[in-house]
Amino acid sequence: MVTKLTMSLFFNIAWAFPFFLWNTPQKEIKNGFYRFNLGLSTILWGMACILLFFNNSDFNEISKYLGISLAGLGLIGGYTAFIWNRDNISFVLLSIVCGILAMISYFLHQSIIVNIEFLNPAFMIGVLCLSNVLFAMILGHWFLNVPFLKITRLQKTVSMLSIFLVVRCVWDFYSIYSKENILKDGNYINGYSYLMSIDGIFLWIALFFGLLAPIILNIMTSQTLKLFSTQSATGLLYINVVLILMSEMIFKFYLLQYNWVL
Repeated sequence: MVTKLTMSLFFNIAWAFPFFLWNTPQKEIKNGFYRFNLGLSTILWGMACILLFFNNSDFNEISKYLGISLAGLGLIGGYTAFIWNRDNISFVLLSIVCGILAMISYFLHQSIIVNIEFLNPAFMIGVLCLSNVLFAMILGHWFLNVPFLKITRLQKTVSMLSIFLVVRCVWDFYSIYSKENILKDGNYINGYSYLMSIDGIFLWIALFFGLLAPIILNIMTSQTLKLFSTQSATGLLYINVVLILMSEMIFKFYLLQYNWVL
């Protein structure tokens, strides 16, 4: 369970994270920022491949999926090597690479991680929330290296996070309301009944610390950026990374345990 959960996080962040580079024009930021972020995605995808290899003792069964995941590693690693010393980066090509990785990640989730015929695409909302807040935190740090970087770039990234969090909040409450047939103590109950049971305490934690608290913190971050205090805003983003990561792990547990997309 823990291995699959970690593998899911690594695969998803690796493809979603680079999409946010669209918000950082090359004329305003050094190429090292792109190398760092794409290198991070490559490392995360590679770590997921390692977890995939050790996740199953039957190599013949896992070899096909391992080969596909390694092809994805070669794609993101090759693109990272391709842009390493270049001054101009094609964001369109980068988006194509990330799009292919997203499809590979979805296939691997459906085949060996979640093990269901159809995985609701809404599970990507959590991926975007976690990738967005992680990117915003790194971008906030980069203001120390690039003093003339426009603060509007960080403000837009934080605003995007607010949108993702609100969308996820709406989806999660709808998912709880519409969820049926949760097997508990030999009986089938709905999502609301589960939430009200003792087993629903972790779901309450995820909803509060993973949705409501991050929304409040994100509002505070936006107000802090209006005062041009990027260091304080980055500190708040640090806290938000921890909260959203914790909640994403809890939500992924419900995905793996109950095939429940939250």
